[in-house]
Amino acid sequence: MRDSLQALFDYAIEERIPAYLKNGRYQNHTREMEKQEKHFLSLLSPEESRRLEEYFSAASYKGLLEMEAAFRAGIAVALDLLRS
Repeated sequence: MRDSLQALFDYAIEERIPAYLKNGRYQNHTREMEKQEKHFLSLLSPEESRRLEEYFSAASYKGLLEMEAAFRAGIAVALDLLRS
């Protein structure tokens, strides 16, 4: 069952979620954040910039793990509802 859930999660991450994020509001927000990030990183030394990028990478991975947990919880709830 775990492999099936992983395949579903991977499909959702790669196909479904990006489709839901193809809207102007999300795109505009993303562009604004990228501008702010570029400006902020330009104010830092190369070492500070590298360390911040490492932090952002770890925070992004943490967010992915949280999304996977929420996805799995949603599937578990749906299965529970189908059984009752």
